[in-house]
Amino acid sequence: MQKNLLTHPLALFLPIRGTFSRNKSWLVAGITLLLVALNSTLALATDFTSNFVTINSNIKGAATTTRYSAKRPSNSSVPSIQSKYFGSFDRTYNSSTNTTTTDSLFVSAEANTLADNGESVANTQLFYKVYRQDGTGEPTSDIPLDLPIKQGDDPSGQAQWIRLTNRTNLINLAPTPGTYVLAVYFQSTVTKPDEQDQLIFDYGSTNGKYYTATFQVTIGNSNVQASQWKSGNNDRNWFNANNWSPAGIPNSNTDVTIPYISGGVYPLIDGQPALVHNLTISGKSNNSLGARLTLAGSQLSIYGDFLDLNSGFLQTGKTSALILAGQNQVFDASPTLLDFRITGGGTKTLPQRVTIVNSLTFTPVSNRIGAGILATRTDNPGSYSVTLLDGAKLVTEGERGYVLGVVTTNRPVLQGIKNDFGGIGIELTSNSTSPGKVTVTRSSTVYNGAGTSVSIRRGFSFQSENDVDHDYDLIFHYLNTDLGGVTSDKLRLFRSESGDIPFILIDNATVSASAKTLTRTGITGTLNSLFTIGNSDNPLPVTLVSFTATPTPQGAALLHWVTASEKNNKGFGIERQLGSNDAWQQVGYAAAAVTPNGNTYNFTDKSLITAPFSAQAYYRLRQEDLDGKVSYSPVAVISRQAGVTSTELQLSPVPVDGPSLSVAFAEAGLAGLEVAIINTQGQRMLHLTTAASDNSALSVPVTSLAPGVYILSVQAPGQAARRARFVKL
Repeated sequence: MQKNLLTHPLALFLPIRGTFSRNKSWLVAGITLLLVALNSTLALATDFTSNFVTINSNIKGAATTTRYSAKRPSNSSVPSIQSKYFGSFDRTYNSSTNTTTTDSLFVSAEANTLADNGESVANTQLFYKVYRQDGTGEPTSDIPLDLPIKQGDDPSGQAQWIRLTNRTNLINLAPTPGTYVLAVYFQSTVTKPDEQDQLIFDYGSTNGKYYTATFQVTIGNSNVQASQWKSGNNDRNWFNANNWSPAGIPNSNTDVTIPYISGGVYPLIDGQPALVHNLTISGKSNNSLGARLTLAGSQLSIYGDFLDLNSGFLQTGKTSALILAGQNQVFDASPTLLDFRITGGGTKTLPQRVTIVNSLTFTPVSNRIGAGILATRTDNPGSYSVTLLDGAKLVTEGERGYVLGVVTTNRPVLQGIKNDFGGIGIELTSNSTSPGKVTVTRSSTVYNGAGTSVSIRRGFSFQSENDVDHDYDLIFHYLNTDLGGVTSDKLRLFRSESGDIPFILIDNATVSASAKTLTRTGITGTLNSLFTIGNSDNPLPVTLVSFTATPTPQGAALLHWVTASEKNNKGFGIERQLGSNDAWQQVGYAAAAVTPNGNTYNFTDKSLITAPFSAQAYYRLRQEDLDGKVSYSPVAVISRQAGVTSTELQLSPVPVDGPSLSVAFAEAGLAGLEVAIINTQGQRMLHLTTAASDNSALSVPVTSLAPGVYILSVQAPGQAARRARFVKL
């Protein structure tokens, strides 16, 4: 029978166990003892006053002795044994001499007791055991170390119990490489006066029965040991020690190889968690077959690297989980995983694509050590990424654990329903139409804008099945680690339809520094764009959004450009170069428009028609500020056709039997062209005035005309009218 003496002065600090050695009226005695304990602080005045553990070690010939305090008095300067690390100890086998050299680690102890009220202390002991920190293997049972009383001390008063000659080498209790735990506690027996019953009391650490410390064991100065799966007896049990060579169940310090075995039986992990350091699943030389490993309804924690040469890993079962639990690891495999977990800190590198069916979870180790970074290649997002299938999700991704690189997924997006794409950091609501299936790719890329402007280290690219203009809302999630020092009040949302420069500012977004989000509602236009965040002090957009040059059938060049902003802009000089060694010549000028938020410009270089022939013609814009500052645009180029020099009207089809007549000529894209159709009696049957366009030909409607012969008249501003005859069928 055991009772905790709750009113003992040290009961809040010590787990005290009461055990009666004789069965004499045990119920009455038990009740009496409990009542005494509840009504008197003198129920058990005897206690340990201070206890010490002595560690004797010999590492590579260097012997040390260190004294640690278990329960220590307030005036003791001896360090506590709790959570101490004793060092690394090695066991080396010398094949030439057939001898083994083993470092040594011994534990001894001293206890100090003070008995009162006529009580007497006896049978004082230290109990200790050794077990692997990763939980694999069977721990040793509690090993007692008797502590004799110091000669002359009084067990009914103040006494010292001490043994410094324990010769059990703890390294012999640690057969495989790894980190081990030494756990200790003290125990004594107290006899109360005039009673034959005895009370056993003990204590260990403040958070359990034991005080614990750790030490490392290496084999041949290596903290890992190789082990290979061997096929035999049709036994797939991973946890059968005889299925491994050398025999033994793998642990977090075991480098496991599963070789290809013709007709062999391959391991199954089921029923309990499995641990490995490095894991290699081999393939055949012809790469057609390979070894296999099945994880079913259990967990596999990998502390080193994973190399799967021929896609031999298979995960099944609702409770199955593959865990990367080490520090810096390489996961060189391309499996489809149900449940993938990241922990242990450090960086886990993915040289191949990994596909997630259910979840990718980031679990921090402690307040000091995060989950870690899962890093993918970024050179080919389609081949190297974390791919979330529809329904899969990222769980607890944050500052202390995240994917660095590429995450992609494809989900159906319905009108009016918010979609977070499995928690990858972007939320989309389409207000106007249904985009259908949408592929979203998140990349940890820093995008360059104009000059020194750059984005944060995160962007989202969309590719929708229904590529039409939409009205949609976006919530862009970011990590502080991606901001590169940009403060939240400087964050701005930018969009690029090309996936690169130019970027356009999507203004009026709302930033929440606490939620680490940027929200913009009512975005209009195509969804098929790249979205990222830039710094308002050094923004991504360039003044010139686009600049193109297009040849016309008559041999002219139609120039078209769009600006995003025009602060202090005076205008644009249009310059042309016919050969790479020729000087640039100005062939036109466009004054700045009055609106500051961007404009669209068109210019037709008709002088190119009569210019000396060259295979290509180059154009650039010379942008002039009001203060005289000049900057140049990128160069646009067109290919020229020999012999195209006519400004005559070119009609097709002739005769015309459809609803419209196409009229090609050099100035077809100009605004203000006067177009008329006249019958043979001189009557004007149609008249229109053109607007500016990018077209190299006019489309003139002729549906209302009766069959017959007509004259088409086209007059450009400041020029004589040009005429051509056509027949309407």
